[in-house]
Amino acid sequence: DAASALLSLLPPAALAKVSLVCKSWRMAAEDERLWKAHCLNDPHCKSVMCSMKVLRLGGWRRFYCSRAKEVMLAKRLFPGKDQVTFFDIWMFTGEILWENLIEPTIQVIY
Repeated sequence: DAASALLSLLPPAALAKVSLVCKSWRMAAEDERLWKAHCLNDPHCKSVMCSMKVLRLGGWRRFYCSRAKEVMLAKRLFPGKDQVTFFDIWMFTGEILWENLIEPTIQVIY
């Protein structure tokens, strides 16, 4: 429909914000097809993506959000490093990313 077509043009951050408008917009913005498309176009997601990992994390939206959090932490905490382990993040922040554990290392693409 027209709403889905418009939402498919939004970047992930805007899609997340749109989901806060009302219940019907939230349902439309959480459509797994929209998030799958973002995962297929994101190099950080494509490098570790497989259907079992996506299902284990609870779907494409959660997979995308988890991967984005991992990469954001890796870039912020270890600038210039192209590979970061979850142990590195835990030692630096004390934050355990159990729900985000996709791979033992995070490949950072600049």
